[in-house]
Amino acid sequence: MLIRGALLLALAAAALGTPVRAQRAAAARGRGPSAAVSEMERRESATCGLCHGDREVLRHSAPRGWNPDSLYVTPQMLEGGAHAAVPCVRCHPLPGTLPHPDEPRSAVPCGTCHAQADSLWRAGPHGGRASRKEASCVACHGSHDMLRARDLESPAGLRQLSARCVSCHTDRPLPEGDVHRNRVNCASCHGAHMIQPVHDSTTHGVPLGIAERCAACHDSVATLARTDIHGISAREMAMGRRPLGGDSAATCIACHGGHGMPPAHQLEREVRLVSRCAACHREEGETYGDTYHGRATRVGYYRAARCDDCHSAHRIFPSSDRRSATSQGQLAHTCGRCHEAASRPAFVAFHAHVKPHTLAEGPAIFGAWLLMNVLLFSVFAVFGMQTVFWLRRLLQLRWEEQRRRKALGLPPKQQRVPLDSADRGEGPYVWRFKLVHRLIHGVSVVSFFALIITGLPLRFSCAAWAPQLMGLLGGAGVAGTIHRAAGGITVLYFAAHLVHLVIIFFRTKDKKSLFWGPDSMVVQPQDLRDFAQMWKWFFNRAPYPRFARYAYNEKFHYIGAFWGIVLLGGSGLVRWFPGVATVVLPGWAFNVAAIFHSEEALLAAGFMFVIHFFNVHMRPDKFPMDGAMFTGRLRLEELAKDHALTAEAIGSLGGHPVSRRAVPDLAAPPPPRWMTIVAAVFGLGALAVGLVIVGMILWVQMC
Repeated sequence: MLIRGALLLALAAAALGTPVRAQRAAAARGRGPSAAVSEMERRESATCGLCHGDREVLRHSAPRGWNPDSLYVTPQMLEGGAHAAVPCVRCHPLPGTLPHPDEPRSAVPCGTCHAQADSLWRAGPHGGRASRKEASCVACHGSHDMLRARDLESPAGLRQLSARCVSCHTDRPLPEGDVHRNRVNCASCHGAHMIQPVHDSTTHGVPLGIAERCAACHDSVATLARTDIHGISAREMAMGRRPLGGDSAATCIACHGGHGMPPAHQLEREVRLVSRCAACHREEGETYGDTYHGRATRVGYYRAARCDDCHSAHRIFPSSDRRSATSQGQLAHTCGRCHEAASRPAFVAFHAHVKPHTLAEGPAIFGAWLLMNVLLFSVFAVFGMQTVFWLRRLLQLRWEEQRRRKALGLPPKQQRVPLDSADRGEGPYVWRFKLVHRLIHGVSVVSFFALIITGLPLRFSCAAWAPQLMGLLGGAGVAGTIHRAAGGITVLYFAAHLVHLVIIFFRTKDKKSLFWGPDSMVVQPQDLRDFAQMWKWFFNRAPYPRFARYAYNEKFHYIGAFWGIVLLGGSGLVRWFPGVATVVLPGWAFNVAAIFHSEEALLAAGFMFVIHFFNVHMRPDKFPMDGAMFTGRLRLEELAKDHALTAEAIGSLGGHPVSRRAVPDLAAPPPPRWMTIVAAVFGLGALAVGLVIVGMILWVQMC
């Protein structure tokens, strides 16, 4: 085999060794591929094949550091390729000696024949890396088996080029699902030889250049986009009337994305579109996020209106332009695609991108925002501090009691969780609430939790848990149905309560006692005195107040619930039935209703799960719960502590002005064990869910 190789090398040396042939080969260098091939060039190429077409020869004679397989070339490898008819010496200079030196001379530059492509390539980022193997011509086009670029199997063709590019640009692949995958390659968008970064200031990098690249395939869409506000801005930028970069003009990729672009109809894209618009239109993005449309979109409800649904996609104009989809003349048509009530002028007067904290939105919207914020702050400030001081005082009293018992040599008082009268070992019991009160309370608890759980993901849609919770509920559509059903139940039990109040009014002979006196739920001067005394008691400056049938904090809870149902129910009905509401209400009423509904819901949830739950669950003297609202009964001892005046009237212990209506049917039997257990499970379950909701709200309160 070695003898065979030596003979082949000798023949090759004889064929290539004469000065005349060397001169002719040198003269042939640089001739284009289309130039006629001389007989001498054919012979010289055949001579090259004597060695480069034999793997055994290459294995023994390849220069050091070279892979013999990379030097192996046969006529079959060139057949059908772009350079099939080009002789070897057109690209490879002939060395003067054989075997070749360990450092072969460089090939003739491709630019010798492909001058235009070479000049474009050198002007781009790859041209500055000409010494690097991965940036050379053969890195994209291949070498001896090079096919024409239009050939689908060519390394630079539609199917193969992107894989070549990604071999270096590993961070920019086209993932599965990309709309351009297997349809175009990298060169289709970035160019073949004059490649520039997307945001480069050269012709292909400015927004107009990007748009024109996309227009090569998407001409009908590009025709529309050229005349809208983004297209005009791109032209001004290209003409130098606007600075490059920044937020000056949106390009196709600003909305659709570059790599990883899903089809326009794919739902995943819809949420990302809003964030991409908001990247430039920050203020509008924030105000959109405060609307139902924005919040529903954020939690995955893709039927909610997005930016392009109202402003259109490729024909975007300022609202002052009559061609705009949001102009005064077009609003009814735009909104009417989803809302039947859009035909009413009041409906389209709704402020879509409202900033309620500014007077520019009008006194009604600003006033509603100010009222709810003042109410939120004042309620949580006053009753939040009361809760803290109350807890501190009760713990202090318990600690003092334990110290007293220890000083007297008594064992510590055991705090047990009684389940029935036998476990309690104390009595007697008196009736506190009637069956109608307990039924309405039970229904209100269930509907309230349904409203909070279904509304919470929208109110805090920016929270990480909001989409997950909405998904557990079945999506925003299902959650909305549950929410409206719970709202309808709220309206029904509220109406039932009003009917019950009317019945009480007509049945009561002393109607004055309903509005004034110790049995009334109306706030009176005595409640203010009790409030002041309660705060003194917090700091051991006065005894615990002697309350009548209803303490001041119980009245506030009731009035707050009454107010909340009216406000939440009224604002909810406005949003539920906009067609009816717009008959009598102006457009800004929808904005006011949205403010009332959102902020009052937050107030109700916070107050219920913090203030109210403390009073009926978390107080050390009530823990784990006060079951009076579930069983209707209260021990006389507890009544004497929390409502001393009523207890004294029941026991004829004093002559306080407590009417007989305060103590109907004095004695009550102990609650049965099953009732106590059901009440405990129901109440403690509500407590657990409420505390979880409080944690979720606190987590994202600054969202």
